[in-house]
Amino acid sequence: MKLIWASVRKASDLCSTTTFSLLEGLSQRGHEITFLSPKPFDENTPWTNIELQQSTVKGFHASSLAASARDWFKALPVDVNQCIIIDWPLASKLGAHLNKFGHRVLLMDRSPPADPSIFGKLQWRHWKRAWSMVDRGVFSDGFVVSEAHASFAGKYCRRRNCIHILPAGVDTELFQPISKPTDLEAPSFVYHGRLDKHRGVLALPLLVQQLRTSGKKATLTLIGEGDAVRGLQNIADNNSWFSIIETLKKEELANQLANHDIGLLPMPDSTVWRLASPLKRSEYLSSGLLVYGIQHAGNQLSEQEEGWMKLVDRSIFHDACEPWIDSLANVDVSQLRNDARSYALKKLNWNITVDVIEQLLVKN
Repeated sequence: MKLIWASVRKASDLCSTTTFSLLEGLSQRGHEITFLSPKPFDENTPWTNIELQQSTVKGFHASSLAASARDWFKALPVDVNQCIIIDWPLASKLGAHLNKFGHRVLLMDRSPPADPSIFGKLQWRHWKRAWSMVDRGVFSDGFVVSEAHASFAGKYCRRRNCIHILPAGVDTELFQPISKPTDLEAPSFVYHGRLDKHRGVLALPLLVQQLRTSGKKATLTLIGEGDAVRGLQNIADNNSWFSIIETLKKEELANQLANHDIGLLPMPDSTVWRLASPLKRSEYLSSGLLVYGIQHAGNQLSEQEEGWMKLVDRSIFHDACEPWIDSLANVDVSQLRNDARSYALKKLNWNITVDVIEQLLVKN
């Protein structure tokens, strides 16, 4: 099968980890892939990379990418053994055009608009229009990341059998646990991803500080970049137990995670995070970490496991952590970590996600 994917993701984006894994998995299964994006991946990938031109003016990023992609698609012949995937920000500019010429087009929605700024709010109109185009058959099918996400998209697309769930998987070969003791009196916490204020990351230093005030020698590592870094760095500069590391390559990230005890999910109970399927959660579990976070649909797993994952209401996020850690004193924490790893192997492997997309690609 020939697959062409027009994406808004730059190779340097954290979110491109998901895109890369899907492309890699499909390539390994023999599909011929062309990937169109701004600042694409290195040329030594097993798929063909095409760079799209993008405006540097905020508010015109997606429209300029769509115009560049449209120029490229002009020379593309229709082929029954070919599918085109379009990221939702490009849908309104490309979907109808490609459908009119007889191409089979699929919609990729890895997340609704997450930017809380005025530009993010304006993007909701395009997101809703994208799913209405699936409803009308302009796109034959669409992909989401969770059950909650599917239900939300279903408000604008009545063809529910055309909405398919592609949860965030994990490279279980790369993200592996190491043999290390877990000291509940000195737990090491870690968060990786965007360090943006609306993701709840400013609550994390206070969480660990509260544990330290009560006598635990807890430490905190944050990995990433974002608009909260300056404020977080001011705290880190005055506290040796708190460190911030810039965005890491996957191999370095895997090593960092494996050397910690508890992965954090501070994203609040808001629309965008309720619909999410956070890749970091899968990477924590594959690395054999326990997980602590905010209770909502986006952070939950389809099967809530006791012991290795604790989600609480945001109002008690700081106060509930110490009692949970203390409750593990009479539990075999090593076994909990093994159970977390086993869950990732069984339920979160990227092969499962690739199976879903491949089955749809080859559907007549």
